Amino acid sequence: MMPIFLLAAVLSAEPSPLVVDKPSVDSGELLANKPLVQTFRLKNTSASSIIVTDVAGSCGCFRHELSERTIAAGKSVELTVGINLLTQPEGASVWKFLVRFRSEGTPTATGSVALQIAAKVRKDVTVEPVAMMLLSEKEITGTLTVTDRRGKPLKVTAARMGLKDVVAEVKPHSDIAGKRTQQVAITVSDKCPAGQYADEICIDTDDPEYRELRIPLRVIRKNAATGVQAVPGSVTLRFAKEQTIASSLLRLRHADDKEVIVEKAESDHPAIACRWAAGPGSMTTLRVTVDLMKANAAGVAVVTVRLKGPEPETIHIPVSWTLP
Repeated sequence: MMPIFLLAAVLSAEPSPLVVDKPSVDSGELLANKPLVQTFRLKNTSASSIIVTDVAGSCGCFRHELSERTIAAGKSVELTVGINLLTQPEGASVWKFLVRFRSEGTPTATGSVALQIAAKVRKDVTVEPVAMMLLSEKEITGTLTVTDRRGKPLKVTAARMGLKDVVAEVKPHSDIAGKRTQQVAITVSDKCPAGQYADEICIDTDDPEYRELRIPLRVIRKNAATGVQAVPGSVTLRFAKEQTIASSLLRLRHADDKEVIVEKAESDHPAIACRWAAGPGSMTTLRVTVDLMKANAAGVAVVTVRLKGPEPETIHIPVSWTLP
């Protein structure tokens, strides 16, 4: 028998005013040659307007577009979600999203609706790393490797980006042990101004099925080293098989051994958590942790540390993680 208090809670619970016709979708087996795109229809079943305040995902691998944020009573809007399958692991995956909203009734109320997309990803062509981050005070070059394990492999013909002072060079391909590899060198020149930049590397090929391969790119161009520095200057985590949590320690120290005081440390990626503590000495120790259950795939992100002392400043620490 259901306990009385639980039965009362069930009976008193009101249905959500925001309804989705099909909140859970199985897309079957998909080649990672183009993004997975899924459209959900959100309907307002209440007598008052609803405002969609946020669309959050279980990882930072998705993009979304909402036709309207305000949904009039009895009306519907479309939410389109796109996932870059090239950055996802091969095999079965589930991506979860949360649509948060606010009802404009009297009184106002907030709520959320859960959405889910499942698919089995097949990768005949891979790009490593699945996302690129370049951080430097001077000119720096990173390399992408495109691998095709099919009998008739593709050829990379060009690579494009929208960032000024960042150039791409396609290297000659090589065929070894029944697979083709080809590298693309991405160079941030000395002319690039200090700052953070986000873009995509568009890799063109001669294969109609893989006409364009898109890889996220993050560039952090630093000024000459002054003030507080992170040691090491970046975090690279390699997950072992069946490992779900990995972390790394960094020391924040001042060139003149002044006391480092952290106000806040956070990341733009939901899988990353940051904790810090004073010491040893005048330094501060920062722990960066990546939860693979929230990331769902290999990736890159940035930890932003805001300092109160010795002087107010902000430093950026690149974080990357790879799968077994």
